[in-house]
Formats: sequence, structure tokens, C-alpha cells
Amino acid sequence: MFSSVPLISIIVPIYKVEPYLRNCLDSIVNQTYANLEIILVNDGSPDNCPQICEEYASKDKRIVVIHKRNGGLSDARNAGLDICKGNFIYFLDGDDYLGKEVISCLYNLIQAKENIAIAIGYFTAVYGNESKPYRKDWIFKKPHFIESNDFANRMLMEKSNFAATAKLYRRELLENLRFQKNVKNEDTLFIADLIPIIENNAYRCVDVPNYSYYYTQHAHSICNNENDPLERHVIENYNTIIQRFNNRSALVKYLKKRQFDLTIDLQSKYQKNGDINSSNQNAENIRKIPIIHVLRRKSVRFLLYYLNLRFSPKYR
Repeated sequence: MFSSVPLISIIVPIYKVEPYLRNCLDSIVNQTYANLEIILVNDGSPDNCPQICEEYASKDKRIVVIHKRNGGLSDARNAGLDICKGNFIYFLDGDDYLGKEVISCLYNLIQAKENIAIAIGYFTAVYGNESKPYRKDWIFKKPHFIESNDFANRMLMEKSNFAATAKLYRRELLENLRFQKNVKNEDTLFIADLIPIIENNAYRCVDVPNYSYYYTQHAHSICNNENDPLERHVIENYNTIIQRFNNRSALVKYLKKRQFDLTIDLQSKYQKNGDINSSNQNAENIRKIPIIHVLRRKSVRFLLYYLNLRFSPKYR
């Protein structure tokens, strides 16, 4: 039935996303690109997600359901990668959803020129009934192509979508690559692992001005966990990446500046939440930030706090 077009695998990790799951699955089964393998990975979800997955699988033969013990987002994606059969692979989170032409759009662009390995799509942020661009600096009108020697900077310097989601990958890219387990902000490490594969094979990528990956913002998402702020994990992962790419001065300089910003943001969260122990521990990192970087934040309140940390005798 679909022999004229390649099979595309969509891998969906699912855990405690019951309020959003039907919307997600409806958006997949109604894609204009029909030759899909839809892999739903129930990561030990304790709600009704497993039943919803089976309900959809009973109605659509393209759907494959994996039920597994909870192992986290990376483990769920890896489970999908281990069984997928598609020529191309796409990651979608279970609380997000797609415009109906997303897969067709990315597929057409990945075929546009020779040796393109990834078609990079983009996000629209959804807040209840409202939506807006996820990042204004990512808005553009025409596709543009990324050469292999620019991929690292485009991704790690956040000039392009650096998440694992919203991208269409050629299968050969991911044959021997998996997400690192038991970490958060795993997408950043996944992209870092992709860099040598892209560079060593001189693969090209294409930035696609398609913003129909609808990224649902809600209080229970990993990004909004106030008890374990994501910034802490990003800072740690940047340390790993800086060590790996320590000979790339422009990239290292950018990542260190991002660490400074994230350290300041992290301190603000700790203080807001009244987490005194974490705030005191992070204060050691605040003292290491160059004063010029603090001045760029243009916050008099934080500048005074920083100066007190740096120069007060009780902190020496």
C-alpha cells in the first residue's frame, strides 16, 4: 500500500501524560504522510495511558505498543529505537502534538539535496488554549542548509533547534547511538554524541521553518520541576561537553557563558523556593562568575548579592 514511499518510525515515550495523550495520538494517526510505524512506549505509566495506547493500537495497525517498567525518558526512547524498522526516525513526546503535515514537510526537505541526514523542525509553545513562538530568535521563512562543519556550533550554541524532538533523522545516523540513561537534559548529550557522526561522514542538515510541533507547557513537565531544577543538570552536562570539545575555543566560550547564566537562574530558583542548602552550595559557583557577566544581566539586586558574596569577609 505504501511501497512508493519510505517507512518513517515515530517513537513516543509515555509516562503520566493521560490528559494530553489522545491529542498526541490523534495528531500522529492523522498525518498526511501515511506510511508510518508508530511506536508507543509505555514507560510503566501508573495512570490510564497503557489502556489508551492499546485502544489506539486496536484501531490502527501501524501502532506498536511496548509496555515496560519505568526507566525514564532516555530508556523509553531507546526501547523504541531497538525495535523500529523505519528508514527515518522521529521523536515526539507524549504530552505534545503535531500539525498534520509535519512529517510530509520534513520528509520533502530531507530529500531536497544530496547527503542530508537530519531535517530540523521547530516548536510552538502551548499554554492551555494559547500558543506562541517557542523562541523568537528561531523564526525564519526559508529553509537553509547546514554543512557538517557548522553542525556543532548550530546545535550547541542554540542557533538551531538543539532538542532531539521535532527532527527527522535518517536511520543510519542512529544505528549505533542511544540516549544516555539516568540523566536529565539527555537531549544535549544526545546531540553532542551526534556531532562526530555528522562531521566524520560529511552529512548535511536542513533547518525547516515548520513550527507545527506543539510543545505543551504544564506544571508537571521535566522542565518545570521546581524541586529539581533543570538548570542544574544542564550545567553538569555542559561540563561534559566542554571537556569533549575543549579544542573549540568559540564553542567553549559560549558554553561557559551559558553556564554563568544558568547558575544565576538556578540561584534565583533556589532562593524563591526557600532551598537554603542548595542556595548555599550554588553560592560557591556564583562567586566564580566574572563581574562583567553579572553586569550584563542588568539586575541591581543580583549585582549587590554577588558583590556581597565576592567581597564580604564572612564568605572568605
